[in-house]
Amino acid sequence: MKPVYASLHVLLARQASLGLVIRHGTAKSVCTLLWDRRKDKFALGQWMRGRIVIQTCDLSPDGRHFLYTARKYVHATSQVLEWTVVSRTPYLKAVAYYPRRWAGGWFVNTREYCVLRGSPDRDDRESPEVRRVELDPPTPSLYAARLVRDGWDVEDSRATFGAG
Repeated sequence: MKPVYASLHVLLARQASLGLVIRHGTAKSVCTLLWDRRKDKFALGQWMRGRIVIQTCDLSPDGRHFLYTARKYVHATSQVLEWTVVSRTPYLKAVAYYPRRWAGGWFVNTREYCVLRGSPDRDDRESPEVRRVELDPPTPSLYAARLVRDGWDVEDSRATFGAG
């Protein structure tokens, strides 16, 4: 019997006592939950068939919006669909939608965000709630820049890794 697994990822709002729990599980599905850290309560957000790319998502500083890239495999056409969305936390329904931008993005502040890669498309959907801005991509990567921004230290131990 194949073991059942689930992985949990947590994004914490920088200016609020909120977190977003992303649960990847079997059956190629994902679920989001809002975590009120002050009351230590969880509220179910939404289920989706597909995957959220953890390394390219971000939570707004106030915890009100979630920026993510989703990926879904379509069996009938053997095609992988990818899109980037800004939604209201903890839900996955888009308030801003970029069907041909698949590299994720980050929040600059509570109302402004940047989406990586891709050029403007006629199918892009902007939102009056939040505003997209154009900025240079972070280095060395979006994921590494997000970790440093959130208080992690970067240590390059490649030279000593495996030595000994």
